[in-house]
Amino acid sequence: MTIGSYTVQCFYGTATTVDASTTAIPDTCTKTTVVSNTANGCSRIFPYRGSTLSDEMTSTTAFDASFRCGSRQPMNTSLTNPYMFRVGTTPFAFLQFDSLISELFNGLTIGPVSLQTQNYNFNATTSDVSCAVKVGGGYSTNNSCQLRACSGANCNVPQTFSVIHSGDLTCTSTPTDTYKIGCNPEAPEAVLNACIAWFQSAITKNSTTVPNGQSFRVGFIFTSEPAVQIDCIKYAAGKMPGGLNLADNVICDATLNNGEKYEIYAADINTNTKIESLQTTSKTVEFDNEAPTMTEVKYYTDSSLTTEVQGTSWQNKPVIALAVCSDTPLNEAKACACSPTVDQNPNSTTTPELWSPGIPNNIIGADLMRYTRTISSTLTGSQSVGIIDKAGNK
Repeated sequence: MTIGSYTVQCFYGTATTVDASTTAIPDTCTKTTVVSNTANGCSRIFPYRGSTLSDEMTSTTAFDASFRCGSRQPMNTSLTNPYMFRVGTTPFAFLQFDSLISELFNGLTIGPVSLQTQNYNFNATTSDVSCAVKVGGGYSTNNSCQLRACSGANCNVPQTFSVIHSGDLTCTSTPTDTYKIGCNPEAPEAVLNACIAWFQSAITKNSTTVPNGQSFRVGFIFTSEPAVQIDCIKYAAGKMPGGLNLADNVICDATLNNGEKYEIYAADINTNTKIESLQTTSKTVEFDNEAPTMTEVKYYTDSSLTTEVQGTSWQNKPVIALAVCSDTPLNEAKACACSPTVDQNPNSTTTPELWSPGIPNNIIGADLMRYTRTISSTLTGSQSVGIIDKAGNK
């Protein structure tokens, strides 16, 4: 559901015959549901492939996986069923806090987590996995707390269309962006040929000549949204950005919301022709507009960072400065996370080239990154260091 407030009401009657009169609305059965992208609830899913913490939930063979749910709420052991978890269409499972692991994660400014679930076997199937955290009288979730586990021969082969961010990004701070859509050259040959034939029919029906190719429009249905008409160009062979075949030469531009998983459920050439079989798995980027946080810079006299010293004291040997970046909400660390380097803008960081590449935390990943700089002589004037995440938030 899109962001906003919704009124949920109960009516008298049956599923086919509803009494919609004003007197048929029971006051005690009217609720307000708020859909927000800032709800202080679920932070992320921590998946385990076997016994190893891993975000890789796609495999051509069967595998076992278990999960933990993370929370942005402080741990409250008096809560009943603080986490709600589900795999596919199985019944909801309710999870409690893991006090021991939560204490460790709180020390890393990550927040509490649930107990680890049982092992689930993924065998030649695709299953949606989701977490929700109790907030008030209900449960709160978001895109960071949803993932898809897939096993089987076709899991690593996207079908029919490819949906790629025009800037080839994995994370962005802008709410919407342009995506490129075309036949997927990695799809099975029969599917690829069907896609090419479908595009060719659309070109034949309504194309106009433009520099380097032909312009035309087609309709796509994204997930459960209404059909939209999208501008496409078939580039002449050998002309950028095309290759030498129709699959690479047809490029359609669509404006999509970042941070949402889109699937093309159907495609049509006109209102009379709809091809339900042309579906896709899509690639969308994470949406992150929250700036990462940096703890106060600390100083050490040893490379193991165990002997801390005050930055205001004189030292008779080199000092190692440590800056730590924490990126929340905790999305998949491969996409939205702390940058591999400190901010390279000299206005943010004094001599940024002197700072080491980021070292991700071995448990959390790149959502918790540390950078070091060795100071071997007295520095005059102010020194600064800035951090940035992969979406460009500073």
